[in-house]
Amino acid sequence: MYKLFYNSNFPVTVLRPGLSLEKCLQDANTGNIDYQTNLVRLNWMVKDMKYNGIQKPLLVNGAFCIITGDTRFMALKLNPQITRVPVLMSSTVSPKIAWTEVADKIHLGKLLNIDPDNILTNYSWNEKQLDWIEFAYSHTNNHMHDEQQRKRMIQNYLNKHPDTIFDQDWLLSSIDWSLYDH
Repeated sequence: MYKLFYNSNFPVTVLRPGLSLEKCLQDANTGNIDYQTNLVRLNWMVKDMKYNGIQKPLLVNGAFCIITGDTRFMALKLNPQITRVPVLMSSTVSPKIAWTEVADKIHLGKLLNIDPDNILTNYSWNEKQLDWIEFAYSHTNNHMHDEQQRKRMIQNYLNKHPDTIFDQDWLLSSIDWSLYDH
């Protein structure tokens, strides 16, 4: 039986990505539109995280491999001043360090200060390992979640800047994405 555990202050250095920043950049530079679309959000998130920190916990398995939150993790790697983050672990084994076992959505809502109805999963976390979790916070609804919008933005951006090389400097640059949303 799976359980869900919460740690509000987990070290970033222990986390392992499912998708690496290097792989995302490499594939974006070969023309992969899905990765290019993801980089729009990542570019925005790198800047936003400097001012607002991380807004939602990452979801990991028992080996601390990220299940949901790879883009947030990439943004963390580009914000080295953030060394600890909130994490949820979906696992059959209780972690050896101090974690809070989450009883249900009401309990998780209290831990995260969110209405339990705004915690979205594909199934109960007791049934099997979670493969996705989302938190529909009202203050994060403008955080570039619309994939079609990001696709439109990157296509318009690349039309104007066809020689773009996706690298860490590009991710750290300040781009006003609203200029490309037409």
